[in-house]
Amino acid sequence: MEHIYLDNNATTLIDSRVKAVLLEVLEMGPLNASSVHFYGQMAKTRLIEARRHIAQMLDVHPQEIIFTSGATEALNGILLGFRAKTILTSTIEHSAVHKTCQYLETLGVDVIYLKPTSEGNIDPKEVEKALEKGVDLAVFGAANSETGVLNDIESIAKLCQEHSTFCFVDGAQLMGKEKVIIYPGCDAICFSAHKFHGPCGVGFCYLNRKAKLKPFLIGGGQEYARRSGTQSLPLICALEKAVDIAQSEIEKNKKQMQNLRDQLEDSLLSNPCIQRNGSKLRLCNTTNLFFDHVDGEGLLFNLDMEGVCASLGSACSSGALEPSRVLLEMGYNQARALSSLRFSLSRFTTEEEIKKSVGVIQSHISKISSVS
Repeated sequence: MEHIYLDNNATTLIDSRVKAVLLEVLEMGPLNASSVHFYGQMAKTRLIEARRHIAQMLDVHPQEIIFTSGATEALNGILLGFRAKTILTSTIEHSAVHKTCQYLETLGVDVIYLKPTSEGNIDPKEVEKALEKGVDLAVFGAANSETGVLNDIESIAKLCQEHSTFCFVDGAQLMGKEKVIIYPGCDAICFSAHKFHGPCGVGFCYLNRKAKLKPFLIGGGQEYARRSGTQSLPLICALEKAVDIAQSEIEKNKKQMQNLRDQLEDSLLSNPCIQRNGSKLRLCNTTNLFFDHVDGEGLLFNLDMEGVCASLGSACSSGALEPSRVLLEMGYNQARALSSLRFSLSRFTTEEEIKKSVGVIQSHISKISSVS
């Protein structure tokens, strides 16, 4: 049975062009960019080129690109290393932010949590009110992984700049679905390659050169002493290719994903028992749907048996049988949260797959309705 993969906010299929780069560099030999011999210098040259190319695509200085193992490492590294006395965030952030902030509270850090609007976004006016109380660091997601709802990061970054607050953006869900722009006032933003058709285990963050914080890792002084450890050149070069594709092909891919996402939504929302969770201002690939009087976990398993892969929420928390924290914070009750599924497409999703998925979902909903 062929499976239809609609869980691309969790991870994505590696692009064949990215895989080709990965394999090419793996065949180049023993590559440690810190070594002085032939292979080391070859590795150093490729590392410099990859960093410079990514910096050029984001219009920042190469020294502001720090390679990591992924967004979770960068989120932890900056939040723990900044030494903030007061942090501003929201109640709907990814667990890598939410749990780290909770940990910092046990160390005496004051954390201000903003609640989202009923549409699922963070209101810049509420951000401004909180900043006026005095905040060292503000951290918000560019887009929510469960609902796809976008935040007005441009306005939030500007407000942080006006209040001399370090602005840190979780950009993990953004790359490949929106054109990534480093807005004035944004001091750091992080990404994971596997979210945009790159390999797992590598990512990067833009980090303002003037930022003063403890290093992520201490050791040989790699990554401008921000994050020590031998860089994985094959993964970094594959990451570079994934960023290049994501940024250069965004207009075409965004339009395609949005058209197919809307086709999925329009077909299902014709049923009054199915409703969308969150604002229309979302990532082009994401829809979070409420199925009235339907057990979400049961529906998820039934869809999987029929070859349709979806999700109850964030992949980092979907192992738990608890209602979505994001949906509860948006004001939905527990019953609705437990009856909601997330569908997230990619640039490889086809119209045929969407039509088949709609048919499978509608079939199961009809069976449930006839039984009840």
